[in-house]
Amino acid sequence: MKLFSRLALLAMLTLSIAVPSAGASYFPDVPDVHPYKDGINFLYEVGLVDGNPDGTFAPARTLNRAELAKLIVVAMGEDITHAPTDCFDDVAPNAWYAPYVCTAKDLGLVKGDGGAGLVYGPTRALNTAEILAVMDRLFGWETAAGTGETEWYVPYLQKARSLRVIEGKETGPDLVARQLFAQIMARSLVVYDAEAPAFSSATMYDDFFTAVDITADDCQVGEYYDEEAGTCVLDCSIDGQCDENQQATDELLAQVESGTSFAEHAKADGILAEYTVEDDRLSPTAAAAHEAMWQLFANLIPLDQRKDIVAYHVFTDGPDNLLASVSLSDLMPTKWVLSVDETDGVDASGNVQTAALTETLLHEFAHVFTLRIGQLRYDAPTCATYDTGEGCALPEAYIWKFYQKFWTTIAKDHPTKGASNVAAPSEEEVTPFYDMYADQFVTPYAATTPAEDIAETFTFFVLRPEPMGTSVVDQKINFFWQYPELVQLRTFIRNRIR
Repeated sequence: MKLFSRLALLAMLTLSIAVPSAGASYFPDVPDVHPYKDGINFLYEVGLVDGNPDGTFAPARTLNRAELAKLIVVAMGEDITHAPTDCFDDVAPNAWYAPYVCTAKDLGLVKGDGGAGLVYGPTRALNTAEILAVMDRLFGWETAAGTGETEWYVPYLQKARSLRVIEGKETGPDLVARQLFAQIMARSLVVYDAEAPAFSSATMYDDFFTAVDITADDCQVGEYYDEEAGTCVLDCSIDGQCDENQQATDELLAQVESGTSFAEHAKADGILAEYTVEDDRLSPTAAAAHEAMWQLFANLIPLDQRKDIVAYHVFTDGPDNLLASVSLSDLMPTKWVLSVDETDGVDASGNVQTAALTETLLHEFAHVFTLRIGQLRYDAPTCATYDTGEGCALPEAYIWKFYQKFWTTIAKDHPTKGASNVAAPSEEEVTPFYDMYADQFVTPYAATTPAEDIAETFTFFVLRPEPMGTSVVDQKINFFWQYPELVQLRTFIRNRIR
């Protein structure tokens, strides 16, 4: 069956939520050692569950058929404003669940009980067999029900086990508690996007929730495995390699005016061309200059780290203005659009302005990996951490850790007074704040917002040697060195700068 846009988006969450969060639980009745915590956290982070009014999740409570209908309709993003409400004899048109049940029926996701299928049984508790049958229809597993002496649900159990959606302990007639449904739904979403990269805010993962450390097998040619750091670093014993690597980045930096990124974390205007990005290819075929600018970005950033970028726009706002930006896609609201200025990105001869564009693209990529799903929850009803505008930072998010360490004591002096989700001030408006704390920012632009600060600092982390000092700027750059996966990413990028 056709999967609808919302479901496809949920299944394509990528990067740090390619698997459920390994962080602390969001619900007081789901302890950190709870066997289903990861699946429950996952559904919370993507906005499918919010818990009960008292803040609990009630993991052991059984799930009924009315609740299931609502969950899958919400997952698919269906508008129920004008949904039918008269679809089964036992579903009252004025019942809260009527539009969800009838919408799910119209989509072919749920069926009635009994031979005639005239009743639904909205309050009846679900069993594993029924849940898996719905998952099969929802995710297009195309499993045929058992016939003859085989129980109808056996093929669904076999399919789910083969996909590791269930672990083999469950049987068809077993009633399903909310905790098991969360795990089944979370794993089904991960399976649906089988190519989602295994990358998180703290560790690499396999495709089903089990943490796997970076190992020597992950190292590239010219790198060695640093056991203390738990990551791969450049092998300086190879004659000249580290000197050559730093020389390349120094030469690039020398070509860029200090503190000038011409970057913006917003949607670009003056669009000249729009391309979709699929399997690392641009469609339609890009003009030579446009392709060259994209290839500079594609060469710098690993493929699995740029799968959140689904569109590439080329624009112009005239010379020496905005060089590049990223923004959330209008069509796929959990994905990103990279926009690059043709006038500033390419010279009159059609040559890419490699130095300035490299620095700016690193800045824009930092926005993507610090503001993506898995770092933020986009539709959080409230935010107890930091609201970036795109969403609420999760407790283990890079930007929340960065904010707590470097912004908590100075936010009161910022033009926004530390308020979340308000319009970012201009550089002119933020100048008095920057003048007060100039020694704490890598560039004046970094003082604009915490999001710009972490992005600007990331470029310094990548392009400059590890600082040995204790200044706030040095501490900010060293913030990234505590994450082995970011050190690994830095090594990859620096190997691409020539």
